[in-house]
Formats: sequence, C-alpha cells, structure tokens
Amino acid sequence: KDFDMWGGGAGQTNYRTARNESMVKYARDYPHSTLSYGAFGQNVIQEAVKKGKPFNLSISFKAPHRPVHPDPKFDLIYADKTLTKPARAPLMKYDPRSVNAGKIIKCNALTGNIDFAPTILDLAGITIPENMDGRSLVPLLENPNQTIHDQLAFINTWGSVPTQSLTCISEEWKYTYWWYGSAKMKPVEELYNLVTDPLEMSNVAGTPKFVNVLKVMREYYDEELRKWESEAVDYNNYQQYIILFDRTIPWQKKEFRSKKR
Repeated sequence: KDFDMWGGGAGQTNYRTARNESMVKYARDYPHSTLSYGAFGQNVIQEAVKKGKPFNLSISFKAPHRPVHPDPKFDLIYADKTLTKPARAPLMKYDPRSVNAGKIIKCNALTGNIDFAPTILDLAGITIPENMDGRSLVPLLENPNQTIHDQLAFINTWGSVPTQSLTCISEEWKYTYWWYGSAKMKPVEELYNLVTDPLEMSNVAGTPKFVNVLKVMREYYDEELRKWESEAVDYNNYQQYIILFDRTIPWQKKEFRSKKR
C-alpha cells in the first residue's frame, strides 16, 4: 500500500523469477531474477510517462549467501574473467542533473554500502544526520578523482566462529586480524596490497619493508574497534567483539558466546 508499483519481496527472494510472487509475469522472458528487475524498472518508467506523472524508482538487491546461480545470459561477458571478492563489488551512479550526466566515467574512490543512505538524502536535498557513518557520494559525480574515505571497516559476526573478523581497507591496502585461536590454530595478521595483489595471495604483514604500512593499518583497526566499543548494541552478545577483536588480548582469555536468536 506504500507503493504505486512493487516488485520483489519483503525478505529473501529466489533467483528463479517464477518463485517471486510479484515478479511472475516476467518469468517467461527473464527466468533468472537479475534482469526481471530491470524489466520491472522499465515498466515503472513507461507507466509514469503514460500518465504524465513524476516518479521515484528505487531498485535494491544483494548477492545471495547460497546457492550461487549466476544468470546464464551473462556467461559470455564473464568468460575467461577473474572474479574479485564481494568486498570489491562495482557500483553505478547516475544523476541527470549532473554536469557529467551521460558520460561513462570510472571512479576508483573507496566507497561502501554505508554511503547509500547519505547519498540518497543528499540527492533529495535532505540534511544528512550526524550519526551516519557513511558519506554522500554526490561529490564524486562532479569530481570522480577525489577521495571520500581514507579507509572503511568490514565486519563479519555471522557464520563459523573462526571466520568472524574485523577488516580495514584503504584504497591500496587490506588489513585483517584473525583473532580466533585454539590448539590447532593461532591468531594471525594479514596485510595485502590490493593494487599489486588483488587476489590477496601474498600476505606481507611480516615483511620488514611494509612495517610502516602495517602500523597505519593497525591504527585504523584499533580506531574502528574503539567505535565498536562505544556504539555496539547491548543485545545478541555484540559487545563480546570488543574483547574478541582486540589485538592485545591473548586468545586464551577470549570466550565466544552464541548470539540469541
């Protein structure tokens, strides 16, 4: 009732278009849901033009955890290509009001999904709340060469305990402290150069010539952990990560508690 037109689902949907109730009519031409949402967007625009009314169209989707079923229509595009990790996913932006509208411009600025909300508010002319961690990406539309973030944090507190971690990424470097320890494995630091080693095959955390880089990335990491300490909610055991992710506390003194569901 809140939308003139709606496609998708309120929660997790299916990669098979026919299994998403609101998208069934697109299933014949677009059996994989990826392109079905594009077709839905076209219909919204066409309907608005027909009625002579302005519209606000938003399309949001995320990659599934499992199963992984890419749209076969894109097989030719990705043939012989090396796929990067999800932390380096592409983002497209378009604003018809921008001086660069219609131009195909590549921007290498470091951005994250925390920037989406501030960007939308900025485009709508609404003041961005001070408590938002993200930054508006609107300035990049005018000047794609500028910097929005010096670094961003990537946090995983889901799934297998040893894989839960805090990572800091700059435009060139990625640092992770794997805190988990046991009789079979010990905590370890990882430092990768994302420019020369995008597949993260060579951990240089122990390489003397990168000691200054490691120091900077550790400082970013510790800064993010301090934010977690001051802002983590007091339920579902999220505050335990203040201790678990701390680089200075031995793993023997850490105890993981399952989240309440």
